Amino acid sequence: MEVNAHMPKWRSVRVRQELWEAVKRSQNQSFSQFVSEAVQMRLGELEQNQETLRKSVFELSETTSRQNEEAARLKSNIAESTKKLKDIKGE
Repeated sequence: MEVNAHMPKWRSVRVRQELWEAVKRSQNQSFSQFVSEAVQMRLGELEQNQETLRKSVFELSETTSRQNEEAARLKSNIAESTKKLKDIKGE
C-alpha cells in the first residue's frame, strides 16, 4: 500500500468505555501501544488463517486429482473386464 505523505501517521479509533477501562486497569503500557499490538496480532492471525486455507485448498486439489486418477483406472479396469466377459460369452 502506498503511503500518502499528507496522511497523518496516527488514526483515531472509537472504543467502548468499559473496554478502555479494562485495558487501562490491566496494562502498564499506553492504550495506543495496546491497540497497536492487538491489531498486529490480529493481522498475524489472519495471515496464518490465509496460509492454512491455501494449504487446505492445495491438499484438496491434490486429493481430487488422485481420486480422478483412481476413477479413471477403475473405469479402464471395468471396460477391460467387460470386454473379457463378452469374449468368454462369445458375444
